Amino acid sequence: MRLDPVHLEHARKVADAILYEGYLLYPYRRSAAKNQVRFQFGVLMPPGYRELDDSEPSASQTECLLECTDDAEIMVVLRFLQLQRRTVQAVSPDDGNLREVSTLYLDGTEYTSWDEAAEREQHVTVPAGRLLEEDRNAEFHASGGRSEEPLTDSRGHRAGRLVREWAAADDGWFAILHGEILCTP
Repeated sequence: MRLDPVHLEHARKVADAILYEGYLLYPYRRSAAKNQVRFQFGVLMPPGYRELDDSEPSASQTECLLECTDDAEIMVVLRFLQLQRRTVQAVSPDDGNLREVSTLYLDGTEYTSWDEAAEREQHVTVPAGRLLEEDRNAEFHASGGRSEEPLTDSRGHRAGRLVREWAAADDGWFAILHGEILCTP
């Protein structure tokens, strides 16, 4: 059986609804209690953090029943939101240097410093028969990084920039694939 793009698109829409559930509740105001805590559903913390604060889990489990032959290949798509810090910098009128600010108003648009998330995706493909033989660890890594986006006014003059920084999801974050697969003739 081949992967049907229509089914995949439908599954992606359902996954997006779950992935982004509670991410940003409108109307957005930083002071609103509903926007003080983000990423409410499905948050996984590194195992080391879990040892310090047991209010967040460090693992999650999903079980799927598959009906396929032993030589079928199973593709697992792991999608998650990686926390990133967005800071706003404005050009100082005094010396022209960039300085961090909480908010920058530019031509009717408000730019605010806050925590946001970037969507990440990892793929793992494994033959179904291998899952019956042994548990499989499929490690994934999300690197850290930084990006800068210049902000210019309507006349094209440099007014500031947005800086986004994110930390790596360190070694030890992994998915364990295992289980029983129902195979029919």
